[in-house]
Amino acid sequence: MSRQCRANNKKMWQTQRDPNGSEIIIRKEEVMAIKSKFPTKIPLIVERYHKERNLPTLDKKKFLVPEDITMSQFLVIIRNRIRVKPNQALYLIINNRSMLSMSLTMAQAYENYGDEDGFLYITYASQEVFGYQDDMQEKSNREVEAIRHRFPNKVPLYVTRYVRDREVPVLGRTKFLVPQELTMSQFLYIIRTKMKLRDSQALYLLVNDKVLASHSMTMAQAYQQFRSHDGYLHITYAAQQVFG
Repeated sequence: MSRQCRANNKKMWQTQRDPNGSEIIIRKEEVMAIKSKFPTKIPLIVERYHKERNLPTLDKKKFLVPEDITMSQFLVIIRNRIRVKPNQALYLIINNRSMLSMSLTMAQAYENYGDEDGFLYITYASQEVFGYQDDMQEKSNREVEAIRHRFPNKVPLYVTRYVRDREVPVLGRTKFLVPQELTMSQFLYIIRTKMKLRDSQALYLLVNDKVLASHSMTMAQAYQQFRSHDGYLHITYAAQQVFG
């Protein structure tokens, strides 16, 4: 981000939060203490868009998250905290602009969009309220539509390792196209084989950050219930039951 953009953002936030800028100084000191204690965490301030009326306000606005967590994973965290319905669209916006990519990590977002006070500011909304469409999401939806048109009996998956997992390797790819009748148990076997795990190594598949209730669930059933607004079924894998 250019210095001019940062300067403009600083003026905007000073106008909205503190005309004298004293809060910026306080937050700088707060972030310095946080980063000193947690060098691999990213400090966030998350707020509901001021014109938003369809979504509840978060019970807190400051978060400290791992630097390698993606926007897609953080979106799930926010969805769970405000308890929105599976079919309720939810968007994360930085600097009053829709996210360019939901695969962006917090470290990347912080480097590009972090404020001068040390926080990364994120706004959430139930629709794209900032006057233009999210090009990457549109592209993703078009991609999925083309896939589903060509392969109507297949389900498009986006598969990632749980952000805090260090016991199992990262897959060489994130996108899969699988038969709709494939069960979660069968897909789990495919993942285990690709990663060449030992028989004794536990592995779990999670949708929307929840351990699947039944491994007999088919991909068609999971897609119908948990499909993301980008058109993919997002699955996270982990070496243990990390979500309680």
